[in-house]
Amino acid sequence: MTAVVFLLVVSLLDLVKGAEHVFLEQGTDLHLHVKKHIQLDKQTDFQWKHNNSRIVKYFKDIKPILYEPYKASDVLVFDNYTLLLKNVKHNNSGNYDAVLSGKTDTIVVKYKVTVQDPVSPAELTVESVLDSSTSCNLTMTCSTRPSNISSTVRCDTETCSQEGGEQLLITKHGDSLLVYLSNESVICNHSNHVSWLNDTRNIKHLCPLVGVSKRPTSIAIRAAVTLALLLLAVVFTIYILRKRKSLKYVCFTHYIYPLGGIDTYIFLFI
Repeated sequence: MTAVVFLLVVSLLDLVKGAEHVFLEQGTDLHLHVKKHIQLDKQTDFQWKHNNSRIVKYFKDIKPILYEPYKASDVLVFDNYTLLLKNVKHNNSGNYDAVLSGKTDTIVVKYKVTVQDPVSPAELTVESVLDSSTSCNLTMTCSTRPSNISSTVRCDTETCSQEGGEQLLITKHGDSLLVYLSNESVICNHSNHVSWLNDTRNIKHLCPLVGVSKRPTSIAIRAAVTLALLLLAVVFTIYILRKRKSLKYVCFTHYIYPLGGIDTYIFLFI
């Protein structure tokens, strides 16, 4: 889907900048890993920073320093200085750097963290239905507060197509609102990196043409062709017999054709 491609591009851009992008839902725990072994000595220390402000600083054989406004109950550091922040809020979003300090500072790993709320519900509303004997046009609005997009689906007895293809809107909060056609359903999807919700409408319930078989019409056509051939054979036979002057009498028989209830008349010549 287009939304997935968009989010992938964003992530790739962050990787180019040297930071790994992490998305997580508000109220969950954030784990940040150091991806290589850290060995401290008396001339070096290790620290985690958030937007260039210190979170915690470690020394060799000395108790670590925890900086304000962080509390010991909210910050934990595991083996090899993996950082755990508990119950993150929106203000925990930002840049996180793991820094090894000695004569110079070396950034060991960089993270860009984005804390998001779960998305609000998606709603798919049918605005209008215009149908005729050959086609059916459905106009629908895919919405979530306060954003919405509209799309039109055109159907006949065989297929449905979405005018302009799937419709995508990136909201001001970075969420994506997508409306697309899947088989015989229209789907309105609201998503971000941590959650998604959708609403679905079955086209069959809105457009009576969808799924209507053309088989009865085909049967009637075949029956009509068969009847025409029979009548042609009768006319040809009468003509031949008259030419030979051997036509004695005609037996007239009425027969009900089994397909489509079409009356068929058969002439027997003796």
